[in-house]
Amino acid sequence: MSALLSRTDGPVLILTMNRPQAMNAISPEMACRLADAFTAFDRDDALRVCVLTGAGDRAFCSGGDLATMLPLLTGARAAETEWDRRVLEEPEVMDRSALRR
Repeated sequence: MSALLSRTDGPVLILTMNRPQAMNAISPEMACRLADAFTAFDRDDALRVCVLTGAGDRAFCSGGDLATMLPLLTGARAAETEWDRRVLEEPEVMDRSALRR
């Protein structure tokens, strides 16, 4: 199942971070999916509002998934997936996923 679920309700885009077992910590996959979703939202004039929520009942989002992101970003582990590669090769992914700049 995807780390980020997306649905629209009229002019509203609803994004649900979908890693409840990890308190919706942001993994490389989720960072990429969030960045892509925010970019698509920005380009779609029919959408007016984006609601970001988290699956499960323990946490909205515990922040970055330090077990996967920190070793990747520091070079302690090599990229293993397309999501890892995008985080390393597309620096704007981290900014877009965090709604920076």
